[in-house]
Amino acid sequence: MTNFKTSGIVLKIINNQKINTIYIFSKEYWKIICSIKNNKKEKMLDIWNIVNFEISTKNNFNNIKNITIINSINYNILNYNTIYEYLTLINYIFKLCPLNEVNTMVYDIVFEINKYKSISQEKIIFAQLKLLDILWYWIENKTIKKLNQYISKNNIKNILRLKWLNENQLINLKKEIDLVISNRN
Repeated sequence: MTNFKTSGIVLKIINNQKINTIYIFSKEYWKIICSIKNNKKEKMLDIWNIVNFEISTKNNFNNIKNITIINSINYNILNYNTIYEYLTLINYIFKLCPLNEVNTMVYDIVFEINKYKSISQEKIIFAQLKLLDILWYWIENKTIKKLNQYISKNNIKNILRLKWLNENQLINLKKEIDLVISNRN
């Protein structure tokens, strides 16, 4: 049996009567599938929570012990579109990142976004672009070529400082991201 402690972001929770399956994205171990027995503390878990936890591995099964929520998103202060983009980013990480493959830059994206008490839809879309860049998904649209170059060359902290898209540009950028994702699936 192997035990290790780490922190991560909850990507998905599959509720069952006795044991829940949780997908967590960790900086050190990337995407991990874990099991946890149902109790009151785990019922408070939600996607996008940043958690500290301990995993015991036995017979290739990861069981969570001692889980603590470090940070969570306050959905009450966000508008619908921003919440939608948060959930879309989580979905992209869940679908596009392979299991047990380490990439600290993806974790850094989520960690930086979680530092904001309130964040704009635009910043989350920039984070989605950075995720696609890290995972080698290219957007070929010439109108956003310079934005892609900027995102490729900069870290997430610098990218989140950008403030220049009008609503029409934001809609077009989102369509391009959705097109790239739909073409890859």
